[in-house]
Amino acid sequence: MQTYSDRLRWAMAQAEPPISQAALAARVGVRHQSINYLCDPSRNAKGSRHTHAIAKVLGVSAEWLATGIGKPDGRNRMPGDPVLLLLECLLYLQALKDRLDYATELLRKDR
Repeated sequence: MQTYSDRLRWAMAQAEPPISQAALAARVGVRHQSINYLCDPSRNAKGSRHTHAIAKVLGVSAEWLATGIGKPDGRNRMPGDPVLLLLECLLYLQALKDRLDYATELLRKDR
């Protein structure tokens, strides 16, 4: 699962019972349109300020939901294979770079 949208839709489907966008929005305390936006792959959402609340409702790791790093259930064990460890590091760095780029863009708009 490469994108935030992929991970969010997967976690919603895995919930017992599966949770709808409207139900998730109600439990998190956001508008349905916000969850719809995050679930829409064409929007390429990078995350949400509500990621921790969403993850809590869905019973998944907020770090995994935000970055794709680790395991959905939150048990983040280091891989024994150094190639996998490097890949995880690269994915984490890419997610961090994306967040830094977004923060920079917001700061530029404020000027």
